[in-house]
Amino acid sequence: MSPSVIDKYFLPLKNRDVFSITENFYIDISMVCNLNCRYCNIVKLQKYREVLTFDKFEVVIKNIDPNKAYNITFYGGEPLIFLKELVLMIELLKKINPQNKISVFTNGILINETVEKLAKSGVINLIISLDGEKTINDMNRKYKYNKKSVYKDVISNLKKYSLFEYSNVNVVISLNNYKYLEKSLSHLVELGFKNINFDIDYTAKWSDFDLKNLRIKILSIVKKYFSDIKNGKKYCISNFFRNPVKKNNNVRYLFLMPDGNFYYSEYVRFIDYKNHKQEILKFFERLARYDNMSINEIVSGICMYILHKGKINFDIFIKIEKMMKEILNKFTFDYENTGWNRK
Repeated sequence: MSPSVIDKYFLPLKNRDVFSITENFYIDISMVCNLNCRYCNIVKLQKYREVLTFDKFEVVIKNIDPNKAYNITFYGGEPLIFLKELVLMIELLKKINPQNKISVFTNGILINETVEKLAKSGVINLIISLDGEKTINDMNRKYKYNKKSVYKDVISNLKKYSLFEYSNVNVVISLNNYKYLEKSLSHLVELGFKNINFDIDYTAKWSDFDLKNLRIKILSIVKKYFSDIKNGKKYCISNFFRNPVKKNNNVRYLFLMPDGNFYYSEYVRFIDYKNHKQEILKFFERLARYDNMSINEIVSGICMYILHKGKINFDIFIKIEKMMKEILNKFTFDYENTGWNRK
């Protein structure tokens, strides 16, 4: 494989082409955040202060297909820091096509009446970052400049605006909290969240022992979840409903970054592609050989490796990917045989 072949994956995409590549987009208005979470890769990018202004957004979005419904998630950084810009962007996307599905990923600290109105009216799908009860959540989710409890402030906001039933929650499974996974799930369901998703911290130094136990914990959640559903509980763990990638090296989504360009990963913008090109090519060829790994996963994994100065173990990255895909493939089958209609 020649270096020029992978240029398209690590250089900005031509805006006129992106809306035909995929229907799934993430938008980073900025990399700025008001928290300093222990496992967050964006923490390393706080020095980049560029903002995707509404004027920039208008130019970029002019090529969108008004006859197609897109899945668009505002990410970051913390998007609610730029609430004025965010609202204008959401209004424009809904004006272009009311069927566009808009999600806002937030740590929940800056929720206010505007966010409440957007969520309760169904204009946005609100996704809250929360890892479980106070002790578990505050292990990793922390403020930058004080020692206040992030958990208390987020829960206070959700109660104040009665948003539990209108919010989804995203959990990051890390090396220091995976042992409490069942406890965290039960707590989030008790709070009233109807849709739960989990991600795994790939940058942690997972040992084979930890990965073995992580697998056991996830399988125990699967067992509990299907038992709960059969017993009439109404909540969803969205990980179990995703369709696995059917074709190697396909595209799941694109990122619109604060510079006004689209990329295959939000991290591409922050690596020195030119000076790492040979190293990137080597890793790209290696990762592309694995079954069911999307272009996004390949590009993100390589970028994280570079950003972490080689401290990420690719073998661990691949082991986690294979483990999760094996579990999800298996339990998609089991799920289909429960007779429960997720729709």
